Amino acid sequence: MSLISSKKLEISMEKKKESERVKAMKKDADRKFADLLAESIKLRKIRTTVDTLSGDHKPMLDKNGCLHWPVVFMYPEFYVTDFVQDMHELRSFKEQLGQMFPPKGTQPQWDKKKHYTIKNIAVYVEVENGGKPHSVREINMEDPLAEALIQKGVVVGGVPTFMILSKASDYMQHFKSTHTVV
Repeated sequence: MSLISSKKLEISMEKKKESERVKAMKKDADRKFADLLAESIKLRKIRTTVDTLSGDHKPMLDKNGCLHWPVVFMYPEFYVTDFVQDMHELRSFKEQLGQMFPPKGTQPQWDKKKHYTIKNIAVYVEVENGGKPHSVREINMEDPLAEALIQKGVVVGGVPTFMILSKASDYMQHFKSTHTVV
């Protein structure tokens, strides 16, 4: 083997070792971050399932130690959902939904009767209630996301999901007749 070939082989092996070292460091950093994220959620007394910290859509910590959550808003009256990729834990539902339903903005095309306005919206979250199915709790629009996630009976299974209904809609009565509001 020539001196040049030997040198190229040595350089190639060093690059491979460096690449493996970087991969190991990244894996270790990812594990530490996941542990920190899990501990942050635990300290806030947010009940979760294993699905919450796995998959493509999971909460993230910012540099200030605040959680940012992916959130799903369901509109059961219309079988429609909105996916919000990043909702800060201190952001209120009124702020978030106010952007989605601005007072002078255009209504979603599915809201033909224009019932879904920030003044008419009610937010519900599913809760565990002694094994009773379809139990929900109304969330105060002024509350931040963090407050909703620690409500009695709330368990975040994957992505936090909230049901959005209009107080002006006839569907509200149907919803309340098919769900236990606690």
